Parts: sequence; structure tokens; C-alpha cells
Amino acid sequence: MDTILIKEGSAFSLLEQLHQQLGGELSKESLTLNNQSFELDIKLYSLINGADISIYYCKPKQDVQLIIESEENQNDYYIMRFEYDAQIGRNTTDQIQQNSVSTEAMIAYKSFYSFKSKLKSNQKNQWVSIRFHKNQIADSFPEFKNILNAIFPSSKLWVKYSIAPIEVHLLLADIFKLDLSSPSPKNNSIILSRLIECIGIFYERVTQNSIQHSLHPEDFDQILKVKEYLMNHLENQKPTLDELAEVYGYSSSKLKRDFMSVFGISTHNFYQQQRLENAKLLLTTKNYEITDIARKFGYSTVSKFSFAFKKQFGVTPKSIALKYQK
Repeated sequence: MDTILIKEGSAFSLLEQLHQQLGGELSKESLTLNNQSFELDIKLYSLINGADISIYYCKPKQDVQLIIESEENQNDYYIMRFEYDAQIGRNTTDQIQQNSVSTEAMIAYKSFYSFKSKLKSNQKNQWVSIRFHKNQIADSFPEFKNILNAIFPSSKLWVKYSIAPIEVHLLLADIFKLDLSSPSPKNNSIILSRLIECIGIFYERVTQNSIQHSLHPEDFDQILKVKEYLMNHLENQKPTLDELAEVYGYSSSKLKRDFMSVFGISTHNFYQQQRLENAKLLLTTKNYEITDIARKFGYSTVSKFSFAFKKQFGVTPKSIALKYQK
């Protein structure tokens, strides 16, 4: 597996480093290439003073490990990443099952966290990121500073992570439907407005959870592996906490504590919530019968599925199906 190693920095410096290693056509606003090893299209926007927005499309022709390396004392940027059609947030070597569940992520991290991702051969990846310069954003846009302080209340907390809900997926779809081949004020307004909505959803999700611990990057990577295992088995019987702890070399108490520190909920509640998130996704994008979806995610009756669904989302599965399956 090839490795692409770049140093953390400004959004444009990342493009420069990718250009040095992969080639392609580089400008102040974009990097594009399509050769025998990589297909890449990155657009860069500076729509807010102190923040850069990057829209990514990449498709490696062979398995690649992407490492964005940082120094622990480098604390210039906050980064938020929203996946649309990607597994860029996977930090695991687990075999990925070909199933119908969605595992796109929303991730926020400080720039002294070294980010590792494994990109699968011929797998399309699309995501949007926004990179806030810590000092500039505080001066020019104090509202964002308040949001970032709420997401990162501790000086030691490096990473926040959440599964992207269908609402974020639909907002990102509006961005990736745009023709970005040439500058457009209309496109800029759509990109900025949809991304602000994504940030608002992410903010609500992570601040609702009670975070009690910060993790070393190695522990965070291990917790992502546990998450990945759960996401790959949403259509199977849920593993117990003790079973997960044995597989990943944890004590049950440490696994419970570390998982809670990243996701704000227990492994059991995470598993149940993600089952319902993916059930909601199927209701909005596929012509599945509600009975089939209930059975697919382990509910013995439609009434039990509907009760759990309404408890989580405040609406019934039928109302979601009627809204989106037109």
C-alpha cells in the first residue's frame, strides 16, 4: 500500500504538498489530476475571513494510506470535515462488508492531531472540509469562535466525531450537484449556507453529549475500530460490551469509558441509534417497505420499530417515507 504523507498547515499548503507528490494542475483555487494512479479534484474557497473551505473528490487507482502529520505544539487550526460519499474517516484495517448501511462521518479536530485514513482502490471519496485559523476567526467571526469553544471545551480534547445523519447528507448533495468548473457568486452562497447548516447540526450533536475524558490518538484510533465493527454489523445481533472488549484488547470498563468520551453514549445506545439512522436513510433514498426495514435492523414487529423510530426522531417511519419517496 502506498503512503501519502503531508504536513499539517493551511488549506493551500496541503494542495501544494499533494501537487508535489502526485502532480496535476495547481492554481490558487484548485488542484486537479487524472493519471494512472489517482483521480483528484479539489476546489478551495475563502468565503469567510479566517476560514478556508475545501471540496474534495478523489479516487485512487490502488489502496493508499493518507497521513496528515502534525507536531503536538502546532495549534493554529480547527478543522471540520463532512463526508458525503467517502470513508475518509476510517482508521481501521477491518474488512469492510458490502452492506447497505451508511458510515459517512462528521469530524472536528485540532491541527496538532495527526490524521490517518485508508483509501480503497477505485473507491470514490467526496467530502467538504472547513479549516478555521484559530486567531483570525476569533477576530473576524466571534460566533464561530463560540461554536469551536463549545465543541472543544478542554485544551486537551483533540477530536470530536459523529456519524453524519441524513440531513447532512442532503445538504452536501446540494453542494456536489453544483457545477464548480468556474467561479459563481450563486455557488458561493450555496456552499457557504449549506456548510453553515452542517456545522449547526454537528454542533447540536456533539454538545448534547457529555464528554468526560480526552483520548490519546492511539486510543482514539482503537475506538474508531470498535465503531467500525459496530457499523459493519448493524444487520446482525449486537455484540456485548464484554465481547467487544475481548476482541479489541480492552477491559470492559476502559472500553465503556473511552467510547463514551468519543461518542458521548454507550456502545449499546450507539448501536441502536445507528440502526435507526440507517433505517431513516433507507426510508428517504430507497423504495423499501417499512416491514422490510424493520426486519432488516432487528425489530420483530413494525410497531416496535415505529415506537423506537418516533422516540429518536419525533416522527413515524411512515411520515418519512411519504415525504421522500415520491
